[in-house]
Amino acid sequence: MKWRKQPTVNRVRGMTVREFAEEYYFDSRHQTANTIRSRRHDLNRWERMTGDPVLGEIDSAVADQYRSACLDAGLAARTINQTWREIRAILRRAASPTDTNPRGLGMAFRDRLPWMEPVKGPCVRTPRRITLEEMSRVYVHGCKVIQSPRSLPYPVVDFWRTLCVVAWCTGLRRDDLWRLRWDQIDFENGTLDFTAGKTQKRSALFPLNAAALAHLSRIRNDVNPLVFCGAYASGGGRLSRHWRKISAAADVAPHVTLQQIRESAASEATRIRSGGGALLLQHADNSVTGRYYLQMAEELREIVDEMRLPVGFASGVKMRTRNDRERQAAAVSLRAHDFDMPTSPVAADWVFSEYGFAYRGALFSLTGKRLVLLRALVTSGDALSVAELLRVLQDAGYAVKESQVSVEVSQLRRTLCSMLGLDQWNPIPNVKQNGCPGAYAIRIPEFALKNAAEREATAAPVGREVPVAPDPDEWEFLEQGFAWRGRLFRLTGVPLWILRAFVTADDSLSMSALMSGLQSEGYKLTIGQTQSSVSDLRKWLRDSLALEHDPIICTGRSGGENQFAVRLSESALMQAAKGRKRMKKVAAINRADWVFSAESVTYRQRVLPLSPLQSVLLSVLVDAGGPVAAGQVLKSLKAEGFGTKPEQLSNRISGLRQELRRSLKLGNWNPVVCRNRKSAGCQYVLQIPSGVA
Repeated sequence: MKWRKQPTVNRVRGMTVREFAEEYYFDSRHQTANTIRSRRHDLNRWERMTGDPVLGEIDSAVADQYRSACLDAGLAARTINQTWREIRAILRRAASPTDTNPRGLGMAFRDRLPWMEPVKGPCVRTPRRITLEEMSRVYVHGCKVIQSPRSLPYPVVDFWRTLCVVAWCTGLRRDDLWRLRWDQIDFENGTLDFTAGKTQKRSALFPLNAAALAHLSRIRNDVNPLVFCGAYASGGGRLSRHWRKISAAADVAPHVTLQQIRESAASEATRIRSGGGALLLQHADNSVTGRYYLQMAEELREIVDEMRLPVGFASGVKMRTRNDRERQAAAVSLRAHDFDMPTSPVAADWVFSEYGFAYRGALFSLTGKRLVLLRALVTSGDALSVAELLRVLQDAGYAVKESQVSVEVSQLRRTLCSMLGLDQWNPIPNVKQNGCPGAYAIRIPEFALKNAAEREATAAPVGREVPVAPDPDEWEFLEQGFAWRGRLFRLTGVPLWILRAFVTADDSLSMSALMSGLQSEGYKLTIGQTQSSVSDLRKWLRDSLALEHDPIICTGRSGGENQFAVRLSESALMQAAKGRKRMKKVAAINRADWVFSAESVTYRQRVLPLSPLQSVLLSVLVDAGGPVAAGQVLKSLKAEGFGTKPEQLSNRISGLRQELRRSLKLGNWNPVVCRNRKSAGCQYVLQIPSGVA
């Protein structure tokens, strides 16, 4: 907002509240977009309830009118008071400047601002007390289902369990938990040097019980100075979704929040000692005695030590100890190959294609940036820095940033672990290059090589076959499908056109190229609809051909767009073609084969029992020798005295189609094909297979 010169009194007094706020109150430099949007909603409510008077007419009577209108409309007390606070803040901007209103313009309300008696509403919310059993289920079962925050130096489940225990034992506010630092915790004396962020009330040393100290010791580390890593310091919907998922897994309804854990902790503290809840929650005490004379650290220690704890909190430490013993027992039974040293890959063991890669004969499907990174790491024979990997991706046409390289490497690492059965082994470690960390190398242990060799020996031929680009000479596309090596596959509409484009194209195609081609054929599709049609074709190919691989892959980027191509397994096509009918060739329409008379229609000396209307339809299709527009067919029928409406034409064509099938013994063959193009309208063409006597 640009500030204007000092406004005149008459101009300001003649403005509405909204006009004044837009010009002199809203400031995008100091107010967020959400704040301005919320205040505009309040202005909408003010205008509805008051009729939108100008500033010079607003007084306490108008404020009372707003209050009465809101109550008559059934608005909540909180809503009425909140809107009035926002309106009064805007009016203060137009009022005279004072010590408490230094930004006032002095253009209105020189005597006093309008006043409205606040609306008092009933307190409808009762503080919730989470039972010990519910908290135990949240701790034991709920905390296991969340997999974030990531990149922690300890298990994620320990993060959430420690958060629950510390929140229960201390009653800290959410923001205070996120700001908690390791240097504030004294593990030897079991205390926390803490100052409440909201009230600024400082407890000399906040006591921590044994359960809180045990859980904090589990996640203690030197990686992050914050205890809970500041992972959810901004709050928001993501944290709420996590608590909903945790509560659902623990079968606790409604879902648990940190505020409700704080309320439950206060209830437990008050059960032990009257006033213990306020002491635990560090509420501000404005009395002289409370601020300058009382020191309740010893009493607070007694409350914290005597608080009841959910059973799950104690069992959690035992579970951790039991898991440690199980891991130690498992280490004794490790096999020899579990200690194999990782080795650099042998380039001869890897065969790369645009579809994926073959490792010692075992075929793996992999495309996109992960395939580009894997090829670079294998063929380099040495570690590659982030800058080198970024250059490889950019050369392949991928517009990525340097910060995204590590993310792509992590995704490739998880993919290799799943493909090669590496479990927790890290196949792409971060190694040092020239004495500095930040480079990546591929390291495969020997047992993975042996497992891959065993898979090669037992793999089926189809599993080892690399999908290839289709040969256009083996494909023939028809109106209602396609034929591969003479075998018919039924497919129609947009997916058929897309498959034809992929098969006949000399190179890969982008989505925009497919969309342009479809639009030239009369299909008015957007990019999103084109992508959906490609997905439909991919699903049809997988289901119809029983493919185990992706038949439509991304081959790279060109011109800022991903390029796609069809890759099919020949053995899968041969297997799917078994039992399918051979393609019948369409005979050319020869007018001499047809004899039309007033009584009948004859095709190669065979009389066809057609009605007069069907005879006219057939003669139009035969005379055209190719596609005929629906409008032309209707004109011909009208010229012969048959008044057929456009919506009746498809039924007339269907009757002719059925009669030709029955008379010529065509089976499921469609003798009258409808070519539906949105731009050119519906077109009909006569197709009689060769060999019909």
